[in-house]
Amino acid sequence: MVLNLDALVRNPANREFFQIIKSMRNGIVYGGRLRFAHALVIQLLFRRSVPLEKRLKLVFRQAKDHGSILASFALIYKLLMMSLKKLNGGAPINEFISGFIGALIVYGNRTPYFNHSIAHQITLYCAARVLLGLGKMLAFKIAKYLKEEHGFHNKKHIRHAIGTNTWTLFASVSWGLVMYLHRYYPSFLQHSLESSMVYIYDDFKWDDLKSLLGI
Repeated sequence: MVLNLDALVRNPANREFFQIIKSMRNGIVYGGRLRFAHALVIQLLFRRSVPLEKRLKLVFRQAKDHGSILASFALIYKLLMMSLKKLNGGAPINEFISGFIGALIVYGNRTPYFNHSIAHQITLYCAARVLLGLGKMLAFKIAKYLKEEHGFHNKKHIRHAIGTNTWTLFASVSWGLVMYLHRYYPSFLQHSLESSMVYIYDDFKWDDLKSLLGI
């Protein structure tokens, strides 16, 4: 039986199917490990008033939710990619269409089956890196254009300059806006972000040196 399964897995005709299985497995493992470590630290350090058993249950539930979100998106994305490939032979737009539809189902808050808070965090994490990636892509395109149209060969210098400035602009605008929102419109910030902002910037309660230093 084991040999038959091994042959099935190695068969090139079944490769796309097992790619789906592998993507789902990796999503569960990656999401579970990542969320478990993060949630465990948060629960142990910042929710000491809650019973330990309840905190640990929440940690495991969040780890399961994170893993299930990544695995579900991987399943939908891969299935759509397989279907679109049969229709158009693998056009470059397929990745965007599959990701878009997969996100509508998994990350779009349209169903009660996925943890919306975790879906928001994953999407925001992804969106920030997409913006930076687009900035790097812009740097590459500009450098390529200057080389081809104007004979400017110091492409590496241009790409480095634009890439660095992209991060600088992104970081500066992000922190400027979050501090403004925290000061004047805190209710519009995501709850965990606002809680951390209050903890870091608005904790003005102390009576002596020990309470000031939190010891």
